[in-house]
Amino acid sequence: MSTKKKARNKKRTLVIVVVIVALLCLCGFATYQLGLFDKWLQKPSTDPVQTVQSAIEAQAEKDYTINVRVDEVKVDEDETARVVDMYSGSELAQERGWTDDYLAEHFVVVWADYYVEYDHTKTFLDDGDTQQYFYLTQDMESGKWTIIF
Repeated sequence: MSTKKKARNKKRTLVIVVVIVALLCLCGFATYQLGLFDKWLQKPSTDPVQTVQSAIEAQAEKDYTINVRVDEVKVDEDETARVVDMYSGSELAQERGWTDDYLAEHFVVVWADYYVEYDHTKTFLDDGDTQQYFYLTQDMESGKWTIIF
């Protein structure tokens, strides 16, 4: 191949890579703007209920949220036992470094009932009354609970 053809092929390849990177960046920005894969803003607390309450209330700080109202937040002991049993000895638990003892003592499921209203010109997330489970783990050093994703 001639030197000119090699240079042209490299240039085309570079242009294609730049276009792909730009598209991925735009998709990531659009995903954020639409509220997809938007992590919960939370204030870890030594009380798992307070951690979840802070995450729900923090929804109000997002530019696509119109209104948030928290009706009830509580630890669900039955769901916690079910999920701990399901995760114990699992591949997911091993990947995350969760021993059976850790799960028994430092994992909890919190149930929340809340209302949220979104600006549908900025996101297509469903709004209205929502009942949702949150899964939290506790940092053994600080004792603070954090919602896991």
